[in-house]
Amino acid sequence: MSYSVNHYPAIQNTTHHNINQTLNTSLEWMKCKLSLRYFAENYVYIPVAGGNVKYGDSPQYNSTVRYKILLDLFQQHDSVSFLSSRQQGKTTSIAIYIVWAMVFFPKLQISFLTIDKGRALDFISRCKEIMEFLPRWLQIPQKGNAEKLTYYELVNGSKVTASYVSGSIDPDKVGRGLSNPIVIMDEVAFIPHAEVVWAAVQPSLSAAKIHAKRNGYPTGVIFTTTPNGGGENFFYKVFSNAVQFDDIYDYENEVLYDGYQEEFEKDGKNAFLSLTLHWSETRSQEWYEAQKKELNYDQRKINQELDLVFLGSENSIFSDEIIMKFVPKKAIYTFDLSFRSKFYLFVDELPKDGYYILGVDTASSTGINSDFSAMVLIDGFTGLELGYFKHRFNVLKHYGVVIKETIHYLVEMYGLDSDNFKVVVERNNVGKAIIEELVYAHEEDIDYTQFLFEERAPGQKEDTIEPDMVYGIWTSGGRKNVASHMQTGKRDKMFTYLNRVVNANPEYIQSSELQKELRNLVQKPNGRIEATRGQHDDLVMAYNFCLYVREQFIKDGIIIIDGEDRSRFRVEPSKLLDYLEVSLMKPKHLVMTDNNNDFSLNADNLYDSDMLYNMNQIEVHVKEDIDEYKRIYNENSIDGRKYNSANERFDLADYIIIS
Repeated sequence: MSYSVNHYPAIQNTTHHNINQTLNTSLEWMKCKLSLRYFAENYVYIPVAGGNVKYGDSPQYNSTVRYKILLDLFQQHDSVSFLSSRQQGKTTSIAIYIVWAMVFFPKLQISFLTIDKGRALDFISRCKEIMEFLPRWLQIPQKGNAEKLTYYELVNGSKVTASYVSGSIDPDKVGRGLSNPIVIMDEVAFIPHAEVVWAAVQPSLSAAKIHAKRNGYPTGVIFTTTPNGGGENFFYKVFSNAVQFDDIYDYENEVLYDGYQEEFEKDGKNAFLSLTLHWSETRSQEWYEAQKKELNYDQRKINQELDLVFLGSENSIFSDEIIMKFVPKKAIYTFDLSFRSKFYLFVDELPKDGYYILGVDTASSTGINSDFSAMVLIDGFTGLELGYFKHRFNVLKHYGVVIKETIHYLVEMYGLDSDNFKVVVERNNVGKAIIEELVYAHEEDIDYTQFLFEERAPGQKEDTIEPDMVYGIWTSGGRKNVASHMQTGKRDKMFTYLNRVVNANPEYIQSSELQKELRNLVQKPNGRIEATRGQHDDLVMAYNFCLYVREQFIKDGIIIIDGEDRSRFRVEPSKLLDYLEVSLMKPKHLVMTDNNNDFSLNADNLYDSDMLYNMNQIEVHVKEDIDEYKRIYNENSIDGRKYNSANERFDLADYIIIS
């Protein structure tokens, strides 16, 4: 695109005496036009108490490379979300970008939307101050002499308009008024009905961006904010599904990673590129303590405005303290699977003396808002998340292919076998097809059934000596009166185990994807735990399947944790009835030794919960004299009552008769 001499203020009215200076100035003018960062570092001055400071020399700007990256992103990427602690200069950075665009691109129209009138007026004021401190050869005069508070228009036709959403303004009308090639949404997490505003903005913005790009003009949308909860919050959903800049940038070599474009092609990712600026990168601990004092030590505000924690809703099953401890890890290794999908691992080796469980959640993906197919790999000894997979498939058979590839890869690359590796497939209507894909894979060089978890076929009694077993974990797909349906008790047990592991060791959750889903888990009024509206819990359920099977293996002695064989705490239900002479529906007596002081009797601790789950009114006997109780026990009696299984002898130092 060609420009007239009027676009170059420094070239006008020159003489032979100042031609060299003019040429140098013109060169600088062009450098500024081509680089927002060059413009900001060399010619922008920011007002401070008692004067102003050159932006490029300010201690805050030079405290982290993220300010430089942010300016580059504003100029080069047309969808940016910027999450920042309070008082980190995010509004100033935006104002610099806007002034740069207005100076160098005539007739450019810009919209700035924020949460209240005060912030709108403040933004216009900042833009004017930045222009005022520019060198005269960069300044563009304001159009008209009258002071305009809600917009700033230059004589070259460029204009920025600041507006806000209040309770009396229709958010849809606000959005439809933002039909410009550059749209800034400030403190977007706090804008009322932001999703309505965005829905109205997006169509006209897309059209404006096409024309702007055609003419070589800057274009795009920028979201800036501090967090304001997770779940259904509009910004949270945008930010969570955006590509994180830290995932594609090599800070050591200051280059983008090879193949970074693939991040934008991942299933579920939007067009936004997200950057985060935490206070610790620019401020001191003393500043942080002072800010906490200003916030009256309100921990929730501190978490959000300073520590950038996306807190759960009031109905979240995890506390803010636990959510704060979620620190996402970057995958160490990624292996490619069919259909442009990937499995992410957080470890570089899987020792053969370990035990590993792969949970497989199945879904019929038919649209952009449908559920994902998901897998989670855990360390069976600890519950630590080792890897994950999340993808949508339009064809269910494709997921079966990917599961086989995953098993094959883990077996071949890490030497896993049927003695230390188990695959738990959800056996619902969709999952049955996946299981059949694994069972009847005769053309493969591996027998997948050796890795599949089995449980009782539906409709069989617990005391069946040789029950029929089926592959997979029953969740749904049958009548509610048979075992194939995921009864409330079974689902509740899974979330009990989930709560136990996450609350005790939140660091076990390594992927940002699983952390996001856990953050969005809520308890509905009917008591059911699931993802909040508009979110997903596919990885959570895959993780739940792992924890559920892990618990069964611990009870059965297949997995021994730190020398603690929990199977010693368990007796078969049929024997329990004999030993304690209790009714199946109304147990009267349980015996517990006092060498397990941390044990609390509740429904969650009743391991054989199919029989005793949610039962109460249980009389508990605690014997303080263990030696005497051993003697009585080994004589096959309790309180004078003989055991029916006289040939069975147990040491109460090793057994607790609670199921």
